[in-house]
Amino acid sequence: MTLSATAQDTYTIPAGLTPLATWRDGYSAADSLKFRQAYNDNTLTAGEDDGAYAIKHLSEVLPAALVHRQGPVAILEENIMPEIGEVVATTDLGTMTLKETMADERSRMEAIVVVHEGKIVF
Repeated sequence: MTLSATAQDTYTIPAGLTPLATWRDGYSAADSLKFRQAYNDNTLTAGEDDGAYAIKHLSEVLPAALVHRQGPVAILEENIMPEIGEVVATTDLGTMTLKETMADERSRMEAIVVVHEGKIVF
């Protein structure tokens, strides 16, 4: 997906902020240690590299517990609405669709699931 030249020129990845695709296959031991040591109360909301690590490794940085379910897994039906990906918003990245935002290496968005009336729609 190609973005307009205006959006690409207006907002670049800030110095020191790594494109998320860098860690698509995992984090090095050195990065893991660095991010765990850097964790603080603002990490998850600041959108920095340590936050990208923390959101994927919450049990390493916050107290966590396994909660076992009772009964079978609930399977959600799908009714995919591709038009959701065409919703346009204006952010620091510029004005672009949700699909463009997800494809843009400057974005900190890694995934989204939209559930409507008990069905996965996007």
